[in-house]
Amino acid sequence: MAVLLGIAVLLGSRPVDAAGDPAHGEKIFQRCKACHTLEAGTNRIGPSLAGLIGRKAGSIRVSSIPKP
Repeated sequence: MAVLLGIAVLLGSRPVDAAGDPAHGEKIFQRCKACHTLEAGTNRIGPSLAGLIGRKAGSIRVSSIPKP
């Protein structure tokens, strides 16, 4: 739930369009790509976002994330 809230905050208050807006998505992803990638199996500081929808939370282990 916290992840979904975080994504909503990052994307701002722009209404969701069912058709999507690839140009806007690409612009927004610029904020994310320092830590994430869209390539499956390639992790950076954060996990790959490939296959995010439908994936169980915490199912990808990323050793570079510091423990609290």
